[in-house]
Amino acid sequence: MRRRDVLSGLTATAAATVWPWPVQRDAAKVSLTDLLNAESVAAPALAPQSLTDMLAAARRAFNTSHYDDLTSQLAVLIAGAASTRQDGRDQDRDAAAVVLAAGYRLASELCVKRNDDALAWVLADRALNAARATGSPGPVAHASRSVAIAMRRAGHHGDAISLLSASAAQIQPGSHPSDAGLATYGSMLCTAAYAGAQAGRRAEAETLLGEAAEAAGRISAPVIAGEIAFSPTHVVVYRIGVFTALGDSATALDHASTVDVQLLETPERYARYCIDTARAWEQHGRHDRATQALHAAESQAPEELRRPSSHEIITRMLYAPTVTPSGLRSLAVRVGAVR
Repeated sequence: MRRRDVLSGLTATAAATVWPWPVQRDAAKVSLTDLLNAESVAAPALAPQSLTDMLAAARRAFNTSHYDDLTSQLAVLIAGAASTRQDGRDQDRDAAAVVLAAGYRLASELCVKRNDDALAWVLADRALNAARATGSPGPVAHASRSVAIAMRRAGHHGDAISLLSASAAQIQPGSHPSDAGLATYGSMLCTAAYAGAQAGRRAEAETLLGEAAEAAGRISAPVIAGEIAFSPTHVVVYRIGVFTALGDSATALDHASTVDVQLLETPERYARYCIDTARAWEQHGRHDRATQALHAAESQAPEELRRPSSHEIITRMLYAPTVTPSGLRSLAVRVGAVR
């Protein structure tokens, strides 16, 4: 497989500077498909702390919805982690495997944001393979969740639920669970509930959400499970999406009204809440309220409104046989939904 000059250049920069490296705005753009080849790029083995810092920077880019920058960051991260896993010192290889799994997982999440579902599935599978090499149940569970998300988006709802249920059963909290264990378990149940809702399995979705809420109620503070924060508030946000998927916008909006947005820690999570609420308002026939929610999302994470799924909401309302809400057309132009 031929080496990519752009990735090699980025790798050299990362090795020579403290992360995050200065972003080269005029450099050749790294594409999502380049992430498939990043592991084959020649890169120096790095110290575990350097890899950890690189992963933290990539997560910050994701949480602030800086997706263009994130693609380049992930290319360097994957190359460095793969090289360290292969050529690093014995004590560094295990840490590199954990970072590599997380990097591929984050890359899969990015592809979901970009609506490249096929690539998301491939990268999620790579995350799972890397996670299994760690021998640790946490990375395996997080990667399994990424695979299940890709399966759900491809229409394999039942298989996604089965994978998540089996993975959750393997890490089911006991009588004295850690917050991290509860967060991992609960986030998998939330994802399974959404898959169930998309399959029209309301009773199952509600049961899974109830179990997730119980897990959230046992943690002492919000916890990051993989790339996603988990807390009682985040379970409520999932309820918005679940009930909208079930066609019950009234219940979805009831849950939306209870969310304390101050407890949504990142711009990405806040925008996700706003967009889910907008989708519920649209389904409820209140395009004016949906537009307000989309404006709120734009104020914190404008890149979220440039996603194809957000464009679908905007264009449906824009061309609906109803009065166009104030500010919707200008929003559509700003985020590229229309020209």
